[in-house]
Amino acid sequence: MRKSVILTALVVAGAITAATVVAYKYGTTGTKKESTAEALPGQPYQSVFLTNGQVYFGKITGRTSEQTTLVDVYYLQVQQPIQPTDPNKKVEQQPQISLVKLGNELHKPEDEMTINNQQILFVEKMKEDGQVVQAIRRFQRGETGNTNPNQTNQTNQTAPAQPTEKKQ
Repeated sequence: MRKSVILTALVVAGAITAATVVAYKYGTTGTKKESTAEALPGQPYQSVFLTNGQVYFGKITGRTSEQTTLVDVYYLQVQQPIQPTDPNKKVEQQPQISLVKLGNELHKPEDEMTINNQQILFVEKMKEDGQVVQAIRRFQRGETGNTNPNQTNQTNQTAPAQPTEKKQ
């Protein structure tokens, strides 16, 4: 009788330990938690299109049934032209598009995004010779003169790394 009590206690303790390990590893959602991971060398950049119209470019390092993790993240920033001071001038200024590296914003986020899969419309692999990937490569080499993926000539069109301070 005493042996069966000890055996039962060991089985219960083992089951509790196993349940604790599973709960820690998978959390309460039932999906495996992803740890901070770096992109594998040679992994292609991908475009992640969201339901709110935003597009992020980066490398997917993890996917679960609920979340996608993106690292080395970039996005496009559109700067609308200022109204001309002379209303008689009919010069149409085009919006300026800049490629921005995640982490340069005022709140300094980490260069990793975890996106709810319900917010993702679709994901595309980007070719190495595409304009966005080429702009990313120029940024990585320190060539900050052109981060506009729609331009091929060198102009000074980088997004500010820090917000400009208004003087009063």
